[in-house]
Amino acid sequence: MVYDNTRVTVARFVGRNEKEPTEALLKLSIYYGFKFRFCNNYRANEKGHVERSVEYIRRRIFSKRDSFSSIEEARRYFKAELKKLNLRPQVLASKKSAYDMLSEEKPYLIPACPRYDTARIAEQRADKYSGCRSR
Repeated sequence: MVYDNTRVTVARFVGRNEKEPTEALLKLSIYYGFKFRFCNNYRANEKGHVERSVEYIRRRIFSKRDSFSSIEEARRYFKAELKKLNLRPQVLASKKSAYDMLSEEKPYLIPACPRYDTARIAEQRADKYSGCRSR
């Protein structure tokens, strides 16, 4: 996975091009078994494929319809349109659909791990002095 140089992923910069990952990124990569690398500084072209992917989905799906009565309706619409997109044959490569190619790859994938919980949950109590006080 390629990461931008954000505080969530980079603990500190070591020299001109080296970055030290955060503890959270290390734990996540070990748990799910993926390797990561960071974008080079001041190289916006390295992040373009992600932004183009989002733009592609927005253009293909939400250019047809962009008004919904609820979030749930928008989600249902998105899932249905995404399924249609994934079932279309690819122009390049083998002319198979993305769905077909994923089906061929599935037997070779490692089983998914249970969800990794990154939140810290704490129960807090407030007393009568906890709010804002007027002076």
